[in-house]
Amino acid sequence: MFWIPAAVAGIYVWWKIAAGLSPERDEVVPSLPFRVGDGIFAAILAAYYIFSIVAAEPDSQVVTTELLGSAIVMYGLMVLFVTAFLVLRGLSPVNLFGLRQITWKPVVMPAVVGIASIFPIVIVATYVSKLLLGEESGGDATVAFLRSGPGPTALILAGILVVLVAPFVEEFLFRGLLYGVAKRFGGRTPAIIATSVLFAAVHITPGSLLPLFVLSIGLTLAYERTGSLWTPVLMHMAFNGSQFAILLLFPQWIQ
Repeated sequence: MFWIPAAVAGIYVWWKIAAGLSPERDEVVPSLPFRVGDGIFAAILAAYYIFSIVAAEPDSQVVTTELLGSAIVMYGLMVLFVTAFLVLRGLSPVNLFGLRQITWKPVVMPAVVGIASIFPIVIVATYVSKLLLGEESGGDATVAFLRSGPGPTALILAGILVVLVAPFVEEFLFRGLLYGVAKRFGGRTPAIIATSVLFAAVHITPGSLLPLFVLSIGLTLAYERTGSLWTPVLMHMAFNGSQFAILLLFPQWIQ
């Protein structure tokens, strides 16, 4: 099986990346600017996510064109709300999250290496999840939606949401705000674990918990390695884009 040796090689790459990080350094991904008020704000956001997980009924979720449009608007409002809070606090998200520029060597190239090395690990983690939880754990509302033959408008909205909007917003909230605050008050390693657990759980589907937890750890380490949120954003976009393309072109591969 090709994915197993590829995953082993990927684990080695990420082990080297993690080992190359200075102990609890703060200069690359700054967390010291966050204060107690930011911690309370982040805790409220985390509580919102936890409530959405507890209240969710995955079996009743149905993706529609209207829902896709609403999700795009909601994501945009969440970014604006968090940005407004940070600006009122005197913090610039552009500077704080390393969003000022996208350059090839320090930002884009690590994203290319990162997604190439994390993808086989996620594939193997997905396979392990299916062995433990059963084949039905791989399905979700998005798969059913794409298999239903949606029209072009719905497909375009789904592509915009899944490939562009969701990766940026989720990285902005999880890696930027929640991880930064958690790192400030709990240290880097506990922050990586806590935010990765929440990131995986928010996606609801039981079969995605392990692979998304693994993906989240890679995204956070990439952020710590480069200091730019653009690196995990690009990795996240590439991951979601590949999954979206597979669902469109080879839906029979998704159980």
